[in-house]
Amino acid sequence: MTQSAPKVLIVEDDPLSQFMMRELCEELGYQFDIADNGETCLAHLQKQPDRYDIIMMDIHMPGMSGDTVVREIRQRPDDPPKSMPVFAVTADTVWHSQSHCRNSGFDGFLAKPIDVEVFRDTVRSHALR
Repeated sequence: MTQSAPKVLIVEDDPLSQFMMRELCEELGYQFDIADNGETCLAHLQKQPDRYDIIMMDIHMPGMSGDTVVREIRQRPDDPPKSMPVFAVTADTVWHSQSHCRNSGFDGFLAKPIDVEVFRDTVRSHALR
């Protein structure tokens, strides 16, 4: 397990959801950056591919949707980020299926509103390997 705080990339277009994710990360002592769309997420990963331990990705965003972004990440020749844990974060119940998420390239999902303990346990079990 790594000694430093996990580094989370939050990909979320909604300001209220960004605020909630920021609060969770601060409460848990995690380092984080926020990308407000898929294009910005990919730019962060291209600029600093080793910076993040885990990505929390909204599904429904303008421009590139979350599932399009995760496909782009998984098709990259560089590793990381292609094997980086990416979790769908959504209120859309269609995505609340582990098999649906995995078939789309995600490692799993977190349902909105996000439970602090579920968030913490997800980061601990996937980002701090």
